[in-house]
Amino acid sequence: MKKNILYQLCLTFLLFNITNAQWIPDGNIVCDTNINRAIHPLPSIASDGEGGAYICWRDVRDSLGGYSIYAQHVESSGKMSWQRNGIPIVQANNQQEFQRIRPDGKGGAFIAWEDGRSNIHKYPYVQRINKEGKFLWQTNGIKASDRGGLFISINPDNRNGLLLGWSTVYDAYVQRLDGFGNRMWGDSGVQVTNRPGSVRSNDVEIISDGAGGAIVAWSEGEYPQEQIYAQRVDSLGKICWSKNGILLSGTTLEEHRLVALISDLKGGAIINWNNRFIGYAQKIDKYGNILWDAGGIKLDSSGTGGGKRITPDGKGGVFIGQGLKIHHIDSAGNKLWEGGRNYFDTLGTTNSAQVTAGLAGVYNFADAQTNILAQWIDINGNIRFGTKGIEVAPNRTRVYQGWPSATTDGKSGALVCWESLSQELYVRIYVAKIDTAGVVTGFKNESIIIPSVPHLEQNYPNPFNPTTTIRYALPTNSSVKITIFNTLGQEVAVLTNGEKEAGYHEVKWQANVVSGIYFYRLEAVDINNPNNRFVEVKKMSFIK
Repeated sequence: MKKNILYQLCLTFLLFNITNAQWIPDGNIVCDTNINRAIHPLPSIASDGEGGAYICWRDVRDSLGGYSIYAQHVESSGKMSWQRNGIPIVQANNQQEFQRIRPDGKGGAFIAWEDGRSNIHKYPYVQRINKEGKFLWQTNGIKASDRGGLFISINPDNRNGLLLGWSTVYDAYVQRLDGFGNRMWGDSGVQVTNRPGSVRSNDVEIISDGAGGAIVAWSEGEYPQEQIYAQRVDSLGKICWSKNGILLSGTTLEEHRLVALISDLKGGAIINWNNRFIGYAQKIDKYGNILWDAGGIKLDSSGTGGGKRITPDGKGGVFIGQGLKIHHIDSAGNKLWEGGRNYFDTLGTTNSAQVTAGLAGVYNFADAQTNILAQWIDINGNIRFGTKGIEVAPNRTRVYQGWPSATTDGKSGALVCWESLSQELYVRIYVAKIDTAGVVTGFKNESIIIPSVPHLEQNYPNPFNPTTTIRYALPTNSSVKITIFNTLGQEVAVLTNGEKEAGYHEVKWQANVVSGIYFYRLEAVDINNPNNRFVEVKKMSFIK
């Protein structure tokens, strides 16, 4: 009887917690399985079309000789839909890695990866998943081609199916799968170039032509003499343009690489690439005609690093991130922000992510080693979060935070995920939500360092086993005591008892108790004004 009552209490609390899930300061935990510090999970995110997102990453948990691929769905409320720490997308022998994720247009997602289960070559594999975490294609994914390949690029075909592009090192191939995962362009796919030389393995990118076919672009040649080419393949798998593709980068043999492209909304594409950290952009129509300057429009860099950062402006033009600058080019090839604008007045930023949200402007996120920086640039090129941007997770205990990936929330905001190396030297994955006012996970940027009022957060995860995190905010230097009680009011543990500075804090509890409902109490007394006393109690559930 007592067990039944306890079970009902736990279930009721669990349902209450799920119903009232919310975004928390410094990001919500996606995965905290303590991934080895030597492993970069490389999280990738895609919108679910309803304000939430799918996140996938590589993981060594339960691996069979290498990496495996895991995923999680976060709802617009911040709640994780699937089991704690995500579900395995593939569990097979050897390596599965370099995952890519895209919306499927039906509320679910496509996930592709390099798969080494054959023990000989790596092949492109794909899975389709819905919001309930149900696999729509066969367990452990569908082999998209009998032609091995590296660094898979994917995008929906606008026909309920999926387009894939990849490199064999010497050639570039594309494939189309229908909504059921059937190969539409033969067992191997379509070869788009067989010109002597090599195709950069991470520089084959593909998009839909809007008619069931694809436009693919790639970097080809021997370093440092590489060129950018593009090709169109129709819905039946027929090559539309000249054999081996159309040259976009001009006749000069230089280090052209880091290809990115998006649709021009008329069946063609806008392509971006780098040449020794100088950016270029070109537009090509559906007939293969080059529309902008020969060799591409040159973009001022004035910053380190390039990257595949091109997003639509919703009007047929593009935003292009180049180094620490952002450029806005309209559909006719006019640079609306001549030379771009500095959006991060800081050093040490490396990996970046970019996403357009609505028609008002564009977000950029940068890896600043110990934090993820965010910046919002409005449609006129004005930076809105100050010259240094804002920190997405300013209070997280960390050694390193990096590899951001971002997507729209479907309105004017964005979701960003990243990997974080804690002081315990484990890698974890987080996701946060941000809007154009600079609100990150529910806190205004202006007050994020020193809160205006004391506050006790709901512990996470909750329910938990065996460790949970409790966060609290102090507007002043205070004497703080955090105590754990059982349902009988008996003291179970004291987690903190001493002076704490004003700001945001967290403490962990590793429970060594019986399953059940517990309460934690924060008592904070202002050191300079003992009459200013704050007490708050919250409930949590421990389930073995």
